[in-house]
Amino acid sequence: MERRISPRTVARVEAAARTLGYVPNITARRLRSHTVGTSQAVLAVITSFETPLLLVSRAASALQRLIERDGAGYTQFTISIEMFHAGHLRDLPGILGNDRFSGALIANTVEADDRFLAEARLPFPVVLIGRRVPGCASVVENPETGREAARLLIESGCRRCAVLSPRLGTQASQNRVSEFTAAVAAAGLPPVIEVGCVDRSESMGYAATRALLGQRIRIDGFFAVNDTLAIGAYHAVREAGLTIPKDICFVGVGDSDAAPYLAPPLTCVGSSEDVLHAEAARLLLRCFAGQDVGQAPVQLLLQISLRGSTRVQPKS
Repeated sequence: MERRISPRTVARVEAAARTLGYVPNITARRLRSHTVGTSQAVLAVITSFETPLLLVSRAASALQRLIERDGAGYTQFTISIEMFHAGHLRDLPGILGNDRFSGALIANTVEADDRFLAEARLPFPVVLIGRRVPGCASVVENPETGREAARLLIESGCRRCAVLSPRLGTQASQNRVSEFTAAVAAAGLPPVIEVGCVDRSESMGYAATRALLGQRIRIDGFFAVNDTLAIGAYHAVREAGLTIPKDICFVGVGDSDAAPYLAPPLTCVGSSEDVLHAEAARLLLRCFAGQDVGQAPVQLLLQISLRGSTRVQPKS
């Protein structure tokens, strides 16, 4: 089709765009490739490089399942995964513009990222997973998660407890640690040994636990703030010639797919990752549709999955 705008005018418009730093809106640009009445939106799962890839996949899958189940009218969705280094969310390309994302789930931020989110006003709908930030919609776990973990270990007869957590922790993991240590102290037991891991991976859970056990410090109860750390710690405990739960009891968080298949199966507290991501995806689509979801965080119910890694029996 013959262009109705002269080359000279096109050149002037392009020069002005470069001078002003104009960036086309991604949603508007993609309208050209679709039928009349159909629009396309890009929904992002934004998380840190330090996050286990399984959790990233779960968030994206939860969003895709909800779109496929409920449909989206005349909107076609594309799901993208965007990653940043913990503490540097503000440096993610496009985070402050409206040319890259139509909406986003944001997870695994640390304190510096949360401050950025509280100060910034992102120009697209956002739902935070596992953290409370003023002015942002969010889905959070029950704050009693850490205390419940302490209760299960104490009722299992544990008297010398340790907690495994990333050194650069998220708001959720920090809360789990503080509530756990407070509950143990309230029970009159010795102070909790806090074991810092480089990240949330299985290998770091193994390395940190192996180093602790190598110091010959007597531990009979472990609380891992996520299941991936617990999986690594399991291996270190067995390598040291100890058994679970006879010598050391374990409690994890997240109720991952692997938890029931460990030897012995892992007792978990808190909200499962599947429930957390499904609720966040549902909330994001409501925000995208223009529904008022308020600013109060959606708090999930506390879930307890009793299995063989503790000595507590289910109540009849």
